[in-house]
Amino acid sequence: QPQRMLVAHTQGASLSTSGGEDWRLLAGIPGPVQYAYFSRAGESGNRAMFVVTPQTVFRSRGEGGHWQAVNGPWGAKTVVGFAASSGVEDARTLLYLWLAEANGAAAIWVSGDEGTAWHKAADFRTDQSVPGDPGLYWGHLLANDTNRNTLYAVKKYYGPADSVWRSDDQGRTWRPVAFSDRREARCNMAPDYINLLFKSVG
Repeated sequence: QPQRMLVAHTQGASLSTSGGEDWRLLAGIPGPVQYAYFSRAGESGNRAMFVVTPQTVFRSRGEGGHWQAVNGPWGAKTVVGFAASSGVEDARTLLYLWLAEANGAAAIWVSGDEGTAWHKAADFRTDQSVPGDPGLYWGHLLANDTNRNTLYAVKKYYGPADSVWRSDDQGRTWRPVAFSDRREARCNMAPDYINLLFKSVG
């Protein structure tokens, strides 16, 4: 379905079925929308698509005429990270959410059935708050369609061994994989990249 494009923006989300020639603002999706994702699983023309706001995950199919909220039982938490993985062969979509509270407590939540059911995989703090806004936390999740159980989490404010984390069991256990302290033998980041990284997130 190369003609279908889904974008997230501050006013909500928009869908194009003409390769970007024409766009339609999706009704019923309150902005801002942080993430948008097309699943590769299922039959062409009826595959699920998702948009994620700071509080809600929405799911739709086909032309995106009807959107359904598919939140889990996590209460009043804020989405600070989202990732997804899908496959044609197993017709399955994995959804990952990083949800945080105002005090910094956070957790990874996972759904293996397009958002119908969710479970908490692990508690996983986002670490420090953004300066000037103690209620706002920040992070990135990254998944891929090849290693379906592998997930990466990236923090913005961190220590030399607390920037990039990896899970190989759908978010249940984590280990750090990026080390920027040049005094340690396990340092695996080039000096130029370390300087650029700290400038970009400081």
